[in-house]
Amino acid sequence: MNKLFSKIATLSVGLAMAVGVGVALGQRGVQRVEAAEQHAKYSITSTSAVSKTGTAPTGATASYTQTYGTACQMTKGNSMTLRLSGYSGYKINKVVLSMKSNSSGGRGALVVRVGTSAQLSGTGATTIYTMDSSSAFNTSAWHGSWSTSYVDVEKTMTEARTILDNDIVEFKIDATANSLYCQSFDVYYEEANKV
Repeated sequence: MNKLFSKIATLSVGLAMAVGVGVALGQRGVQRVEAAEQHAKYSITSTSAVSKTGTAPTGATASYTQTYGTACQMTKGNSMTLRLSGYSGYKINKVVLSMKSNSSGGRGALVVRVGTSAQLSGTGATTIYTMDSSSAFNTSAWHGSWSTSYVDVEKTMTEARTILDNDIVEFKIDATANSLYCQSFDVYYEEANKV
């Protein structure tokens, strides 16, 4: 009889402990890990180079080209292109451009695409941000007013695209009227699969 009571008591204690652990786990719940947004700023240093500050993924590289002969400036029919490699596993959230215009002129467009080199040169790249090529700097598409001093122009990507191995992120500004100027691209990004 005593053995029976002892077994019942042992089972009761075990059950109580199991319930207690279950309640504790239930109260604790599942913790969400928020993805930490980081940013890397690419400042134009010549017509074919940029310097980086901030934090980029380990091993990431950048290349820069422009078609006009004066660094940071684009006249009608000219463009500048920043290409980033090594952002695999991330997504681009936004870019903050440091830009200015002429006192009463300057229009063009920003297009941001993701894809392999072959896709960017041909077809198959994903456009994650675009604006109309006739957008004047004094409209909401850009800054909302003319500015002969550099101002921040922030653009949030309209499509979330996980960057894959061998993908390149391309930021291209085309000028369709004199003149647009850009001295840096501040790129904000985060891990694509964290929530």
